[in-house]
Amino acid sequence: MPPEEIERPDPETLELLSKQVDRYQAVVSRLAGNSLQVKTWSVTLAGALAAVAVNEDQPGVFIVAGVVLLAFGGLDAYYLSLERHFREASTRSVERARHASDWSSFFELEAPPDEDKIKLLRQSIGSPAIRAFYGLLAALLLVAGALFFTVF
Repeated sequence: MPPEEIERPDPETLELLSKQVDRYQAVVSRLAGNSLQVKTWSVTLAGALAAVAVNEDQPGVFIVAGVVLLAFGGLDAYYLSLERHFREASTRSVERARHASDWSSFFELEAPPDEDKIKLLRQSIGSPAIRAFYGLLAALLLVAGALFFTVF
């Protein structure tokens, strides 16, 4: 028994599908760029706050640096969750195109429903990339604060 023939879309439909996938990729690229900016700012602000804490002999500023890391870590996890959503949406879009008969709503970018946002955010916070980056920064702040304020 021969495998089922997959109906190939016409060239115009393939072009539209390609543009749709490009749109998803553009969104993912912007989110990845935002994530990089968040990481850059978190390192910069944590370092600046640690320097202020040491120069002004104010150990409490290390706590502020920790809060800043938590805030930026949450924002970074949010960007990662959206990035994951749009990657999955792009994959679903290609799969839907293989079996599409109605193209009227096909080319809409779909945002995650609220319940999915929370689920994706939880998964992203637990991501090794997020935990490792912000965990290392937090550990460096703790060690620097402990060393400076106990030794000096």
